[in-house]
Amino acid sequence: MKIRDVYFGLVLLVVGVVVVGGVYPAVDDLWVENPGWNGLSTFYHVVDPVRVRDLEELAGFGPLNCTLFMVGPSRGFSVGDVEAVSAFLEDGGRVVLLDDFGSGNELLDGLGLGTRFDGGLLRDGVFFDPVPEFPRLLNYSYGVSEELVLNYGSVLEVGPGARVLISSTPLSYVNGSMGVVGGPFPVMVRVGVGEGVLFLVSDSSLWLNSMIMRGDNRALLDDVLVGVALVDVGHSYPTRLLAFQWMLEDVYGILALAEVRYLVGVLLVLLVSRLRFEEDSESVPDFVGEILNQHPEWSKEQLEWLREQQRKK
Repeated sequence: MKIRDVYFGLVLLVVGVVVVGGVYPAVDDLWVENPGWNGLSTFYHVVDPVRVRDLEELAGFGPLNCTLFMVGPSRGFSVGDVEAVSAFLEDGGRVVLLDDFGSGNELLDGLGLGTRFDGGLLRDGVFFDPVPEFPRLLNYSYGVSEELVLNYGSVLEVGPGARVLISSTPLSYVNGSMGVVGGPFPVMVRVGVGEGVLFLVSDSSLWLNSMIMRGDNRALLDDVLVGVALVDVGHSYPTRLLAFQWMLEDVYGILALAEVRYLVGVLLVLLVSRLRFEEDSESVPDFVGEILNQHPEWSKEQLEWLREQQRKK
């Protein structure tokens, strides 16, 4: 096999992996482009968000006309993340944090707030659709007039400065470390932070593709969204496919630079020249062994020197 064929095969392999990895839809839970039941593609088409992978990017947006959605964060929040969210809120931004069993409490602790996600599973034995773990919320005062439907959600422990907007029914219950505790429980609260407002919802699944059209879940989304929608995509652990797609996005961004495109062009020219040289070298017959078989008295070193001279020509 010629070296040229090896290079050509590697190029085809790389191109194939890039194409398949770039177009195959990621199926991560709560991913904005996942079209499956566990994705947020409908949410994505409704709000048309700007995806934020690093919360320090928030400094580039006008907080008074933006709503940041943080849906089911599973990755921890650094000091820089907390400072970025805090500054966004202080300047009048709006943040909607949906969580149940994730790392939302870490952000709340960093912001110095007393409200917490309890982590206990909320059930309702009477008002549910279709099982008690999908409780229907019938008595609340924010935004919508009928009902919300949760999906394995939790409840909130309300701290100072938080105002309860939505609660579960009195027939709901949580089976925690202290046994079964009856409702109602806070499910959505509003907390003022500086000039901004933070909404906390104890169910990260509220706007999944399989949930957004249940009850008035969609109406609540329309109510909390003000201005440009931003969605934090950097605080969930991605699958390998999604991580690969993020890497491709970074590579595309680098290739958009003129200097990098010129460098890639020069490298391609050098590679083609190298392949041509190796092809020419392989076309020169290796006659040293054949001649030595016929004339063993001749000098092998001199014959090899002649062969190299012919290759150079």
